[in-house]
Amino acid sequence: MKTLDYWEYDRLSVTVKKEKAEELTARYALFQWEEIERAEDKQYDDLLHIIFRRKHKISNKDRIQFLQVGLEKNLNELNHLEETKHAKSTVLGLITGIVGLGVAAGSIILAVRYFSVLTVIGGVIGTLFGLATAILCGLRVMKARKREEEVFSEKASKLKKEIETVCSEAQSLQERGV
Repeated sequence: MKTLDYWEYDRLSVTVKKEKAEELTARYALFQWEEIERAEDKQYDDLLHIIFRRKHKISNKDRIQFLQVGLEKNLNELNHLEETKHAKSTVLGLITGIVGLGVAAGSIILAVRYFSVLTVIGGVIGTLFGLATAILCGLRVMKARKREEEVFSEKASKLKKEIETVCSEAQSLQERGV
């Protein structure tokens, strides 16, 4: 572990998913951060805690910091987008599936409870209606998921371009020594 000299170095502590750790470390290097410590989370197996440092006095620090904030904002938006890309279709599927199956089950219960020709016919019709509702809603949910995937891809592509632009500018500043 490298020393944490608070007069000479800035310090940054980040918690990240293991599968994104190398990407994040490489991106932070563009902003002149160097990794000095890495530790696994004691509670969650998929998280890492990484500590970075960089010289306190660097050229054009305000611009570099501004670019880093832009990177972090875009990374957070991308992660949020990935986590919620199918939220609407999942809720739609659950609600309509439960309603359809509820109608089918209710129809069967009524037909059995009040056994007569009319309730049996009504039970069969209700059951078929409920099952048809569940199946049609399942198809609708599949279509909604496909649309969500298209929207996600479009937004994710835009965010990834912004991330690359920010990183390119940071790398350019670092190469020029500005």
